[in-house]
Amino acid sequence: MGKKHFLCTHTWTNEQARDQFLNIIGQMTDREYLAAVSTEQAELLQTWLGQDDFFFCHWFADSEEAIHSAIELSGTHELIVTLASQVPMVVSSFDLKDTKLLNISGH
Repeated sequence: MGKKHFLCTHTWTNEQARDQFLNIIGQMTDREYLAAVSTEQAELLQTWLGQDDFFFCHWFADSEEAIHSAIELSGTHELIVTLASQVPMVVSSFDLKDTKLLNISGH
């Protein structure tokens, strides 16, 4: 079946979890962070993290379960709660293809 794109919304299990998570990733480079979380079945492509209660990640994965497994393997599963949503249409200025959007979404 091939990998699909997912947008994940994450929140913290508590305020201490946020601090612990930020301490963990604060010791890593961007490349180390992406590699530490990614697996063969679930590749973390991008993360958007601000000061709010939620942060967002773009995954390319076999399934939602593969994302949850990758997060568990990273050791951060007890720090965050994750909602994974498959997104069949991804349009990015970083990956322009000049194709009709209907072809991208599969409709």
